[in-house]
Amino acid sequence: MELAPAFKALYATPSTYIWAIAADDAGNVYAATGAPARVYRITPNRQAAIIFEPQELQVQALQVAQMG
Repeated sequence: MELAPAFKALYATPSTYIWAIAADDAGNVYAATGAPARVYRITPNRQAAIIFEPQELQVQALQVAQMG
């Protein structure tokens, strides 16, 4: 047996559901949510910003692309 890594809260969203999470090379975390549907970017300093807010009910998938 091996212990799982420790978890820590990064940000409490007003959205009810988190459907997907992805991270980039800079340490930013992206959360796809529903109710309301949004995509959040959460920086390593725990600063959150809404980067996508569709008219649909939820965002269920994320893909982080390499830039450059």
